[in-house]
Amino acid sequence: MKRGLSFVFWAWPILLVVFEGCSRAPQPVPDEPYGSLLEIVAEYGRHADTDLYRYGIPLDLAGRNVFRATLARLNSFEKSRPGSQPDVVAFVRAGCYARLSEFEQASRIYQAVSSGPASGLSVRATSLAVEMDALHGATRNRSTGESLGDWLADLERRGRDLSVLEEEWAGSYEALLARKAREQVEVEMALLLFRNRHVLEQGAERSVEHLHGLIDEHAGSRRIFAHRLLLGEFYLTLARDLVLVRSPEGLDFDVSLCLDLAVQAREQFLLVSQADGFEEKPEGQAMLEAAESFLERIRRASR
Repeated sequence: MKRGLSFVFWAWPILLVVFEGCSRAPQPVPDEPYGSLLEIVAEYGRHADTDLYRYGIPLDLAGRNVFRATLARLNSFEKSRPGSQPDVVAFVRAGCYARLSEFEQASRIYQAVSSGPASGLSVRATSLAVEMDALHGATRNRSTGESLGDWLADLERRGRDLSVLEEEWAGSYEALLARKAREQVEVEMALLLFRNRHVLEQGAERSVEHLHGLIDEHAGSRRIFAHRLLLGEFYLTLARDLVLVRSPEGLDFDVSLCLDLAVQAREQFLLVSQADGFEEKPEGQAMLEAAESFLERIRRASR
């Protein structure tokens, strides 16, 4: 990566600071339940370069979100050893916030580290603070909330800004964070369009088209089957809307359209139900059964 740093590279300043602090200690301090700072840094470092876009948040041996767990361990460490290695603690904490998409908090902490004593950490924190601030600005909701159009315009603005950052930082870890954030913005856009489909011109069509585009754009994302699950739910909801507005027994009921929508929903749920290793699989299986039941009910009622 052009600007990305491997764990070995960025961790050396942290580990050196930790080792230096340990060498000066007159006597070893027994480890607390959450372990030493060196252990916390090492555990964090093993996962810090994980491609969150492709693989999602890594889990620790206890099955917990490793970055949330690291924040908890840092808090425990600070309580047991007040004032010990504050720059290291802050740097790792900021890294966790960044990977949890809490960019404002990450930027604030990195700025504090960068303004501290000159070190490898402060130098790196200076550039990271700028990048986190840019991500915060790109993801921050600036809508006044006065109209639906204002919400849509702000989502479009966020998507554009994140795309610019992703291109500018191409090849870096921060570009992955920008892409992950842009994916979330596009999901929000699809939801906003669909939930307001009755008041937006061609709202249903636009929401489905947008979600199809999202799936094509983010085929490599860890969330791809969550997107397919959402698309299936869109299709099934539209089919159910037809049933609520027009009785399937009536002569004016569009059987063909209803069945087509339900079949497309079933196709998406089928893909999710076969997604081994993805957490959405059980839900896809349940929704597949729901779609099958709906299809059977409509076929019987429209005979």
